[in-house]
Formats: sequence, structure tokens, C-alpha cells
Amino acid sequence: MTSSIRIVALVVFLAGFLAGCEIAGPDHGEETELSSNRKKWDAYQDGDYNFVLLRGCFCILGGPHWVQVVDHQVDVAISTNTNQPVPADDLQYIESVSDVFDMIEEALESADSIEIEYSEFGYPLSVNIDWIKQAIDDEMFITISNLQLGVALID
Repeated sequence: MTSSIRIVALVVFLAGFLAGCEIAGPDHGEETELSSNRKKWDAYQDGDYNFVLLRGCFCILGGPHWVQVVDHQVDVAISTNTNQPVPADDLQYIESVSDVFDMIEEALESADSIEIEYSEFGYPLSVNIDWIKQAIDDEMFITISNLQLGVALID
């Protein structure tokens, strides 16, 4: 009889423990928020837009840039500090809005901390990432401002 009680107690404990894991498990709110905002952004735009991207990091092409995206690809980027265009070979280092969403997704999986603010149209307004809390110079922030749909004519 005592072994039956132990088995029942063990089953009850395990059932409660497993149910508690679901309740106390990882918070999927940020992933849901990311997915919801990406869908909102995809419905809002058609792949042609321009905006000001501010990259704060110890990385290539940090600082503010005016960015034009055509057919979902960064087509032109101009440093707003120097008014000089980014060379075509370096455009790969400038993020489109979709690239920022991809960075957020990666950070949600592997960064130690991330803070995100989204616009009413779904695109990220600001992203602060600390990839490794104990590391120095790995932090990154991105802000997106002055976003306009469509292509601006550049000579």
C-alpha cells in the first residue's frame, strides 16, 4: 500500500511539475511581438522605401545614414555626417528594415539582453542589443527614423 501511495504521489508531483514548466517556461511574448510587427510591416510596405538609420556600435559604418531600399534591397546609403555615399561594395553592411527584423530574431535567440520599440506600422523604431553581458564593445543600438514609402530620386 505504501508503494502505491508513493507512485501516486510521484505521478501527482510530476504532473504538477510538468504543468508548472509550461506556466513558468520561457516567455514567448517578444517572439510573438516580433512576428506580429513583421507581418504588419510586410502588409504596410511594398519593398521600396527610404529612412534614416543610426547604427551605434563598434563596427563598420557606424553612425547615421540615409538609406534607400528598392525591391527589398539596400540600393543607396549616404552618410549624413559627411554627405558621402557608401561604396557599393559596402552596402552589405547597411541594414534594411527586413535586416533589422532578422537581427532582432537572432538576438532573441542568442543575446543576453534586447530592448525593442516598434512603430505603429510595425517596423522597429529602436533596438538595443547586448550580445554578451560580460563582454565589452559588443553592444549595438539601431534607430530608424524619417521612414517614407517609395523611392526618392537621386542624381
